[in-house]
Amino acid sequence: MYLTTNYDDRMTQALAAQGKKPRREMCRWNDALKGVESAFDAPAGFTPDASNPLVYHLYGHDGVTQSLVLTEDDHLDYLVRVSAGKKLPPRVEEALAWSSLLFLGYHLDSLTFRVLFRGIIHSMEGKMKTLNVAVQTEPVSQPHVEYLVNYHEMFADVRTTLYWGTPQEFARELADRWSDFRDDA
Repeated sequence: MYLTTNYDDRMTQALAAQGKKPRREMCRWNDALKGVESAFDAPAGFTPDASNPLVYHLYGHDGVTQSLVLTEDDHLDYLVRVSAGKKLPPRVEEALAWSSLLFLGYHLDSLTFRVLFRGIIHSMEGKMKTLNVAVQTEPVSQPHVEYLVNYHEMFADVRTTLYWGTPQEFARELADRWSDFRDDA
């Protein structure tokens, strides 16, 4: 299962290029989306697996205009509704409850990230088995870093690791560590 805040179809296309059969789904965060068909509505349901992954668009996708979370008001409405619960499908909640999350390319002080992070944390309260969060973010001034580190320590039940660097630096280091891990195994 892949969760994204991108509106485009690139992740679905990338998975299809790898021979997968991905399904695209979105968060039903507003009432305008009630009648939009869902992969989870099928009588047999839908259980994502490695061959048939789910790409879940947390902030909507460009195929359904009313699903997009774009404006500040949209972000605030999204936060209120997702935090209140019952907006994420059970399969998505289950994946969140049992997984580690990796946020790439966000600025920790951006509204997009803060709404997503707090919305997930609040909607999953009492359901999380473990929540490990790694956040890659661009380096900023030292006082800014200290403030953000202290801000994320407020979520004591969420183990948050901050990586200070560009997405490219993060990807290189991740690839190096993965290679070292595989060599040691």
